[in-house]
Amino acid sequence: MKKKLAACLLSAAILCSGVTTAWAATPIETGFAGLSVSEHLYDWASGELSNLALNPTGVGFPKLFAEYTNGGDNLQDLADGIISSKQGPPHDEGPRNRWTNYDKQGPAFVEVEFETEQDVHQVEWFAYNDFGGVPTPKSVSVQYWDGSQWQEAANQEVTVGTYGDDTWIVPFTIDFDVFRTAKVRVTVTPQDGKSVGASELRVWGVREMLHGFEMTVPAVVPGDNQLPLSVTLETVREQAQPLYIKAVDSTGAEQTFSEEIPANTQTADFSLDLSSLAEGEIELTVSLQEDFSDARTVALTKRLSNEVFQSIYEEVKTPYEYGIVLSYSGVGTGTFDSDLIDNPNVFAIPGDDTYVYMTYVGHDGTGYRTGLARSTDMLHWEKVGKILENGEPGAWDEYNAAGYIVRDHKWGELPTPHVMADGRLAMTYLASDTPGYEAGIKRAGVAFADSIFQPDGSLSQWERYPDPVLDAHDGTYPYEKGTIWKLQAIWDEENSRYVGFYNAAGGPEVMCQAYSEDLTHWEREATNPVLNQDTSPSGDVWGDSHNADADVVKIGDYWVMFYFTSSPGGIIDSFAVSKDMVHWEKSYIPLTERNSTYSSTYAHKPCVVKKNGVVYHYYNAVGSEGRLIALDTSIDLSALQRAQAISPDDCSEAWYQGLQEKITALQTELRADDGSLERIQAALSALAVYLDAGEEVEAQLLTVQWSGNASMSVEGEVEEIISSDAIYGAKVQPGEELVFTFTPTKGAFSGAQLNGEDIEFAADGCTYTFTMPNEGTTLRFTFTSVDKSILGAVLEQANAVPQDVIDGLAPQAKEFFENALENAQTVYDNANATQEEVNEAWSDLLDAMHLLEFEAGDKETLLPLINIAEQLKDMLDQFKPGTTEGFEEALNAAKDVYAEENPLKADVDEAYDNLQAAIEKLEFRADMSELQSLVDEANTLDPDDYIQDEAFDTFTTVLAEAEELLLNADAAQADVDAKAEALTRAMAALRKIPSRDELNKLIAEMEQKDLDGYTDRSVAAFQAALSVAKTVAADANADEQAVAKAYTNLEAAANNLVKAEKPSSGNSGNSGKGSTSANVGNAYGAAGVVSAAQGVTSQQAYVVSDTTVNFTLKHGQAYCFKMTVVNGNNMVPGFTAGNGEVLKTQFVAKIGNDYYYRVHATGTPGQSTGVYTTLPGQNAVKHCTVTIA
Repeated sequence: MKKKLAACLLSAAILCSGVTTAWAATPIETGFAGLSVSEHLYDWASGELSNLALNPTGVGFPKLFAEYTNGGDNLQDLADGIISSKQGPPHDEGPRNRWTNYDKQGPAFVEVEFETEQDVHQVEWFAYNDFGGVPTPKSVSVQYWDGSQWQEAANQEVTVGTYGDDTWIVPFTIDFDVFRTAKVRVTVTPQDGKSVGASELRVWGVREMLHGFEMTVPAVVPGDNQLPLSVTLETVREQAQPLYIKAVDSTGAEQTFSEEIPANTQTADFSLDLSSLAEGEIELTVSLQEDFSDARTVALTKRLSNEVFQSIYEEVKTPYEYGIVLSYSGVGTGTFDSDLIDNPNVFAIPGDDTYVYMTYVGHDGTGYRTGLARSTDMLHWEKVGKILENGEPGAWDEYNAAGYIVRDHKWGELPTPHVMADGRLAMTYLASDTPGYEAGIKRAGVAFADSIFQPDGSLSQWERYPDPVLDAHDGTYPYEKGTIWKLQAIWDEENSRYVGFYNAAGGPEVMCQAYSEDLTHWEREATNPVLNQDTSPSGDVWGDSHNADADVVKIGDYWVMFYFTSSPGGIIDSFAVSKDMVHWEKSYIPLTERNSTYSSTYAHKPCVVKKNGVVYHYYNAVGSEGRLIALDTSIDLSALQRAQAISPDDCSEAWYQGLQEKITALQTELRADDGSLERIQAALSALAVYLDAGEEVEAQLLTVQWSGNASMSVEGEVEEIISSDAIYGAKVQPGEELVFTFTPTKGAFSGAQLNGEDIEFAADGCTYTFTMPNEGTTLRFTFTSVDKSILGAVLEQANAVPQDVIDGLAPQAKEFFENALENAQTVYDNANATQEEVNEAWSDLLDAMHLLEFEAGDKETLLPLINIAEQLKDMLDQFKPGTTEGFEEALNAAKDVYAEENPLKADVDEAYDNLQAAIEKLEFRADMSELQSLVDEANTLDPDDYIQDEAFDTFTTVLAEAEELLLNADAAQADVDAKAEALTRAMAALRKIPSRDELNKLIAEMEQKDLDGYTDRSVAAFQAALSVAKTVAADANADEQAVAKAYTNLEAAANNLVKAEKPSSGNSGNSGKGSTSANVGNAYGAAGVVSAAQGVTSQQAYVVSDTTVNFTLKHGQAYCFKMTVVNGNNMVPGFTAGNGEVLKTQFVAKIGNDYYYRVHATGTPGQSTGVYTTLPGQNAVKHCTVTIA
């Protein structure tokens, strides 16, 4: 018999003596490309022998069993007709195709079970050899089942061959005496301390047909509901053979078919229309007998329709990546979640309208613990703390306590913690007894608590059930292979039981479920695993390594299981569907995709919820950022993310405030209990439109003013509006850099200021670079210059005096002349000399020249003085008109005397004295350029923009006085300077009329004010002002002045709140709290004003700033603070802003108890300083921080 078999095998070109044949490494072709159930008929050469173990689809018979399969391998690969050693060339011709028991040592076995007994002639074992942990085995032997026990095949002969040049495959051919059996076992003995493996198992024998025929059908009914059926008769009939078929679905509905196999035909193909049968399991029975005796029955699956899967997908899909929402704390932080976080599980607590909660698993390098986070908008999460700690030392759950709240989940609403019959909450958890990531023996437990939080706000302590409630360590259930993961339970209302979904580990990780009435005693589902490795209708393998971490909810008529799986797209989330929560069908549709960054490795472990029409898919992302929790959503929230990334420094305050209102409106809709997708989309659309429109960056008005002793030129892109001798106006785009150059026109510069602060300059000019902010700006440049023309003229004449004349002077007169001449020359050469120094120098030198001794009546004494006067004559318009009277008469008289041939000495002396007096009488006009600039600016202000109060009346008066003073050519410089300062103070005191929005904002701020500790009277005044302000804000007919009055009254009332002092012991009479504050005015007369006539007690003085919020200034910008001294009449606050390197300070004005200080930003971007005031005898008080932008 062995010789006959060998001849058959050789004639069939079966692999022998190391020769590789084409069919040896490829599946045997069958009549159907799809799955087949039980028959794989192929007669080689003589037609006697077939590979009885061949089952490319793994469905039906023959069936394979193994003692243990490694997690990365697949037992079914041994019967798929493919021989391949490892993935990729040059080692083989196809992908890796193998089974191993790696991680296990000792003999291993693989069994093949047939549908009916067969005669078995030979076995081939294509051993796998990786030259490491799975080398070529020591031996291979064959056993068969005799109906009661296993028997060794008789007279076994084993031949070890080669597989071409692929040393990773080692063929073992086992010959023996033919035996008849329904089950064959191959036992493999490994090398010492090693494991075993194989790429293919072949069992050769004569295939016998049960009941005289075989049938081939796909395991899954095709999507068009047309089931292909192929029937092969054992013997050809001379007459047509009737064929009787019936199909019964899961509801009991039956459909029958009558067909026939034509005469003289061995195989016939049919198509059965199963569209009327329900989805799910279908029992197909075929018989040659009308009474269905000797029938063959197989179980098929009619998949849910594509429309069902697609409709569910459309309901749950989240195509928009939101990004990372929760991350680990960081290695070295000492927290329980320092290394990674995992397993999001979201729920809401009934009655808590503020937060949504999420349990998550944190790992610190030692083990898992369970944490709790919360969110107000489902998007931004903050950690609360640990909700489940490890067990006691030495306990089975000492390490890796990963918990999952048992939740009730109605699709469309947020899940809530399930309340058990005894009123408690429950949490299932996975734990182990060994430290390390996913280390040790893993078992499931359960813990209970009365609530998530205690009444004091602390997290509740969970009471553990002492023993594991689910344990695979004993190996009772082979599909668990000794390891389980993540038990997550839900309450099945229809069947009054808990359903727990858990993963079982190992080749591949499979999805299982169990049932319990109390969460402590569980019974496994008989058909476990409910999800396993399989092939999609398109031929792709899904779940070859993972089918895990179920999150189950009912959507419509179907139960939906979100789970993660290995797929053609990597480790991602998908979903399966069931009508009975027992039989699950995979959708083969990805719900997450790996990206190139934070989920580049895995996008898995789903938690999917729907709130207000928006689906949130939280998952564990593993990639460039580590292991953390990310979110995909069903709507595009990128507009929200863009909005939240905008800094207030990047836009105007008004636009930023509008943006925050749009963000808040969207977040409110996302979390609202009665929200809807339409309202969310409307809020999202409003935000997107606001963002896309952006802030209209308009050119801002720049006004530049400068003193009349300079000329100005500017470089930069501007839209010029006006350009005159001392004022310049232009529209400038924010961010534009301008360079101003000033050149002196009336002598060299001796000083330069911008808005009252010193700036760098040179005697021959000043250059200033300015970047335009996003607001209108005024720059006031003031240059101090010195006119040395008179000094120069006097020096010229003095230097012309002959030396012998000087030497002829009396010693005291000579010393006076030489000192005056030297000093005048020194002042003339000093670029920083002041006008006062110049005037004094030439006046002293002129006096000294008068001491020169000329001959009596010598008219030459007049000539130097006449020359000086002639130069001054050309610039008389620079002097005050009142000081030039008589100058020309004195000059002409001197010239007349000088023209006489022999004038009298008396006439010469009189002409000299008169001309010298006229020169010394000259007084320069006051420099009115700064005052003129201020008046020009004041006249640009629109009175309708400002509150018509006492400060406005003062401004109007001061402006009129300044305009009048400008017309006075004889005005003193001191008067001009004083009026400029007064006008500056008056302008600074003006207050713009606030808008209704600003009033509402102030009201909202004041409503949050804590009034404890203030006097009753000041609180009463404050509350009255607040009430009036609310009334005005609500009055659509209130005009601007009414709004302004309400605003200022409320602000004043807040500033006038007085701290209460405890009465002294023993005090008699009126001991109530008191205040020196008077009732404030309001827009509605006395309405709403509450008077409190209590006694008055002295209060400590303090300062109230109009600005207490930190803010930024750009370099070159200025800001005016109003500091109000309360309870401190005549007390002047000291005002400081750092050491002067960041902000320059300037006192502006005092109006009543209000002190105005201007600060100018002179520091570099990033610098900051505090703003402080100090009252006499008190410590400094900080009001805010200013940062240079």
